[in-house]
Amino acid sequence: MGKINTANYHTAGPSKKVDENKQSNKRHNKTKDKLVVKKKYKKNKQKFAEIRSKLRDIKKAKEIYIRQAMISDRFNQKVHSDEIHILQSIVKKLIDHNQDSKEDLPVLFESLDQKAAVDISGIDDTYVQAKLFKIFKIMRLRKSKDNQLEFRKKSEKEIHDFNFKRFINFVIT
Repeated sequence: MGKINTANYHTAGPSKKVDENKQSNKRHNKTKDKLVVKKKYKKNKQKFAEIRSKLRDIKKAKEIYIRQAMISDRFNQKVHSDEIHILQSIVKKLIDHNQDSKEDLPVLFESLDQKAAVDISGIDDTYVQAKLFKIFKIMRLRKSKDNQLEFRKKSEKEIHDFNFKRFINFVIT
């Protein structure tokens, strides 16, 4: 009888063929992909460094709020550093849009400290209304069930266990 060539068959049985070329190409492709990623990183290394430094600066700003007791521990856990950075930029945009906001914002947040509900639906300027809505969403204020544009502090939770007026004054300056 003739000899059977077993070089192209797997040891599990004669029904399964193994294509050795595919496996070696697979390894080669993985190595090639890794090299592409390394080249991309080297090419954009400065951009990555800038992004990381910006993120570090944002985190340091949040740590300043914590050290100066501007925000509560629970608020610190719930709200991310980048959200506080966004809040700061929104407040700056509001002040640039309307200089009266510099005096109006502390009064608004003081009324929130006194557990009053703030309804922003009466504001004629839609830009200001939209920015205040974003600020209140970031600060995790409670919406009224009847009116979606009416906000108040969450009194039963410890998330808002800090002075809003003091916080907004610090953000403004």
